[in-house]
Amino acid sequence: MGGPLEGIRIIDFTRLYPGPFGTQLLGDMGAEVIKVEDKNSPDYIRFFPPKFKDEGAGYIAVNRNKKSFALDTRSDEGIELFLKLAEKSDVVVEQFRPGIMDKMGLGYETAKKRNERIIYASITGFGQTGPYAQVPGHDMNYMGLAGISDVIGPKDGPPVIPGIQIADVAGGGLMSVIGILAALAARERTGVGQHVDISMFDGVLPFIGMIYANYLAGGGMPERGNTFLSGALVCYNIYETKDNKYITLGALEYKFWKRVCELIERPQYTDKQYAEGEERDEIHKDLTELFQTKTRDEWLEIFRGEESMTDGVLTIDEVEKDPHAIAREMIVEMDHPTAGKIKGIGIPLKFSGTPTSKIVPPPVLGQHNEEILSLIGIDDAGRKELKDKGVVL
Repeated sequence: MGGPLEGIRIIDFTRLYPGPFGTQLLGDMGAEVIKVEDKNSPDYIRFFPPKFKDEGAGYIAVNRNKKSFALDTRSDEGIELFLKLAEKSDVVVEQFRPGIMDKMGLGYETAKKRNERIIYASITGFGQTGPYAQVPGHDMNYMGLAGISDVIGPKDGPPVIPGIQIADVAGGGLMSVIGILAALAARERTGVGQHVDISMFDGVLPFIGMIYANYLAGGGMPERGNTFLSGALVCYNIYETKDNKYITLGALEYKFWKRVCELIERPQYTDKQYAEGEERDEIHKDLTELFQTKTRDEWLEIFRGEESMTDGVLTIDEVEKDPHAIAREMIVEMDHPTAGKIKGIGIPLKFSGTPTSKIVPPPVLGQHNEEILSLIGIDDAGRKELKDKGVVL
């Protein structure tokens, strides 16, 4: 048996990171994902450096477990091929600003006329409606407008760019997967598909849900670097070690903090877990100095196996060697047709009855054109004519 989404066919008409990440997860779960690209202007993340030989590292990261269909999506023949594929598919995922797909002749209403069961997911920065609907943006723009950037950074310092794409991954990719799976479940009851509107701005707002609730309850405006989980507590903090590395201390619960105090020989702090003001600053200063007396790994030898909620801050090269990441098959190797042997992040979902063990490397442009043209009923002569006319790669 294949993955839990075996038998579901998805047209992936997205590019860059948010949409491709979401459709990759769907492919990981067994869906047949067909990455449709304009043959004259393919997903430009393919060309971003650094590269694994001919393929951009970013493209490799989010396009495994997919097939590639390259065609001229601006031509009448190309549009018809896209719609023929939509007739035989369950989901279309696109990532253009509102109205662009309609102008191309590939919008939801057009696809719906060809297949009333189609689920059409649109990933945008700000959604299909509202005053910002046509405003372009990137991850940091959505984060800023959602109030998230205002609470990320050191005390008395400026907002900090996280360095990872939170809005793209969570607000776009993950929210698209949730929306698509919900729409598939609804279709089982209703028999018809629907349009799923995914806004990265909307999708990232829940990240400040707890902070917003605290504010509404009278907790005051959050101060950067001085909130419950951003450095205000001595028991929930990051400390530098002797070798200029770091450990994470996340002992929010009393029993964990008590054990930490025992292990670091500071029993006097047992009841000071939530110290404030000068007392808090004094304890933080002492702990900062204490943790700099040993290397990170020396401290981890003390904490490992103990219920202390303490661990190391790993560098990226250390993560790929971490025994737990390896045991969970979260670092995988693929044999790409042009890039050779490459590593990537593994499948984050595990299922007991419908395993997701399949790892197929990202396709080269147009790799599956013959298969897909055959799927939509184009015979040998028709395929040759489309190639000769430049409609398909």
